[in-house]
Amino acid sequence: MVRRDVLERVGGYDETYRFAQDYDLWLRIAEQCEVANLSEFLYCWRKSGSSVSATMPANRSSMPPGKGLGHHAGDPPGSGLTHVHNRAIRRRSTGMIDQRHPDFKNTPVAPGRPGMHYAPTDPGAAPQVSIVTPFFNTGREFAETAHSVFGQSFQQWEWIIVNDASTDRSSLAMLDGYRGRDERIRVIDHTENRGLSAARNTGWRAARSEYIVLLDSDDLLEPTAVEKWFWHLATFPEHAFVKGFGVGFGAQEYLWQRGFHENEAFLEENIVDATSMIRRSVLEQVGGFDESTRGGLEDWDLWLHASLGYWGSTVPEFLNWYRRRAQHTDRWSNLEVSARAAFRDALRSRYPHLWEGGFPRITSATVGAYAPMHDDFPAANRLVKPGRRLLMIVPWFAMGGADKFNGDVIGEVRHNGWEVTVASTTEGDHSWLAEFSRLTPDIFPWSTSSGWQTIRASWRT
Repeated sequence: MVRRDVLERVGGYDETYRFAQDYDLWLRIAEQCEVANLSEFLYCWRKSGSSVSATMPANRSSMPPGKGLGHHAGDPPGSGLTHVHNRAIRRRSTGMIDQRHPDFKNTPVAPGRPGMHYAPTDPGAAPQVSIVTPFFNTGREFAETAHSVFGQSFQQWEWIIVNDASTDRSSLAMLDGYRGRDERIRVIDHTENRGLSAARNTGWRAARSEYIVLLDSDDLLEPTAVEKWFWHLATFPEHAFVKGFGVGFGAQEYLWQRGFHENEAFLEENIVDATSMIRRSVLEQVGGFDESTRGGLEDWDLWLHASLGYWGSTVPEFLNWYRRRAQHTDRWSNLEVSARAAFRDALRSRYPHLWEGGFPRITSATVGAYAPMHDDFPAANRLVKPGRRLLMIVPWFAMGGADKFNGDVIGEVRHNGWEVTVASTTEGDHSWLAEFSRLTPDIFPWSTSSGWQTIRASWRT
């Protein structure tokens, strides 16, 4: 029995599901309400051979504690896999963005997100990835950006923050708090304000690694973003840069699934934000960002300039959060409608062959389940291990009885102090990915564009 007002509050059943709709409903209700289970036999449950539940034990009373909807009479409080799972759901109740029911306040640094102890065994080891962040009078949002950097599953990074001659005292004081905080952080100071393009160029030219992450000082990364981008470029040498889907948050809220996979769409508009990973060698080939462009859209110019011989790809997950303000054109004049059209015309004049059928066509040599794999790894990601860790291999993150069981197991072992990594081995709609991410942030779904993600856990030592 469910209260009508509760059903109205959570939106009822999700009609996109063909089965397990009730479990999805219980999870969404448990996020907002307390639920109860009476320890009495009050109904009969008819099963048929074609039922999803057909493989479950015939007598639910003979099932081990935790296999039912709640704990059984005589069990100690808090026992049972499902009870532990639901209790963890209610306590944490947030994971990565859920496309069906997006919560734009649930950012990667929201307090309700499940945690994982990500820390390098040797902070002084040579970086495998360089994160470049321009900084100019950034407010308190920078602390959230820093939080998302420190919370990355890939810890063999250096973070290069380029202070573009900030003048705000509170911003400078906040930035000073990161100088010397971690030996992987370097702050480079411009003596005069030179603009966003110049700050990024200063950053990547000072980098010690081949893989450059572009991250603005108020934006956020999902915990596995850097690791997934790294594996993608390591797996697909033909790709020059990569990003994922994006989440707009702040003054505007939306889910953004456009990207480099749309190719010629970039001839009409810049359909991505700058947060991405790009090879340093490519930046060197094209000369980096055009420092004469100070009104915005400098990244659009970079993508098209790089397309003279390179192009990028998209990891089909929401991996970065783009902070939106009520008004961007006050600082970035090229974002005005008329100015944007003029900028596009200038790009067409600068790279005319792209509009004449010369847009690059990148063919991936590594595609499919039987693509050749390398025995050696391009990098090590050595992490401190304060406790026990479990690697769980699952076929997919879809909805079903087995997947519910997997979630229950994760909830149980997490409750007992384990940290859990989950990787899938089969392509699918991964419609339950957000549910798994409520239990652990260390999740790696398989797709043909994701690279070596399913085996990456084995190289953590």
